[in-house]
Amino acid sequence: MGKHHSIRALGLAAALSMTTGLLANPAHAEDATDPAAVEAAATANIAAGQSGISQEVTAEGTSADLGNGAVEVSTDPSDGLTVTAPTGTDISLGVPGETDDGTVVGSNVVYPDVATDAAVVARATPEGAQALIVIDGNSAPERYTFPIEVNGQDTVLRESDDGGIEVISPDSTDPVATVAPPWATDAHGAPVSTHYEIEGSSIIQVVDHHGAAYPVTADPKYSWGYVTGTAYYNRKETRSLKTRSYAYVVAAGLCAAFGGATAGAACAVGAAVAAQWNYVASNAYGDGKCVKIKMPIMWAYAYSGGNCK
Repeated sequence: MGKHHSIRALGLAAALSMTTGLLANPAHAEDATDPAAVEAAATANIAAGQSGISQEVTAEGTSADLGNGAVEVSTDPSDGLTVTAPTGTDISLGVPGETDDGTVVGSNVVYPDVATDAAVVARATPEGAQALIVIDGNSAPERYTFPIEVNGQDTVLRESDDGGIEVISPDSTDPVATVAPPWATDAHGAPVSTHYEIEGSSIIQVVDHHGAAYPVTADPKYSWGYVTGTAYYNRKETRSLKTRSYAYVVAAGLCAAFGGATAGAACAVGAAVAAQWNYVASNAYGDGKCVKIKMPIMWAYAYSGGNCK
């Protein structure tokens, strides 16, 4: 990524989510000397919020004990991210493309040049782990491949009815993880067209970012075992959600209401998420609809009927 380019980012966050909401200050690590890595990490923090959990940071990567599971992010891209579920199952998420060893920046691991004008920023979160793609120009590809393994073996992937993906254990027909429907938003909070494709045991996220206002952020969530939920807002609340300040008030309310597994996510709403809520609320209100926010992915959708009065 060019050192003198403005920050342009496409973030794809694949989060292997758990039920814990452990919050603490991340361990300190020395600042990286690579300006591009620092820039990529800063972009990820702005788009998705700070990691916000206690973890061990070394030159080899980061690790976190989430109480009912663990996360390891290695600077070796061949190892990538590994999350150990409460059942003891290891689910590994590979890094797209070919890249050199990662660099530790704060509580992030940055893998440079996974593709033209693209890097990956990986870190532990209160719900599991994220791997955000940061794009620095229009030359970046629109397709990013994330290989997935369960206990070191290729797995079976299956589309779910809501546009997400189920991860099936090699020795079972039951899902051991789920991938929430993908989303993408540009710098103005406008949605960007995105979808999943399945290729063997890899998930490909396709994001039509060309022509969008950068930075663009996309964030599917991998999860298992959490208690999900949806918060529905009426017409008056939807109108208020058109403003950024009220979005943060809503986030605090979600944190208090859902607690536990979702509290960490709700309390860490970043500017990109707030902008997406504002955008959806504006369109929904104009169309005579209301906003609902699905937890713990914190993504807003329009709805009608029910509480929409």
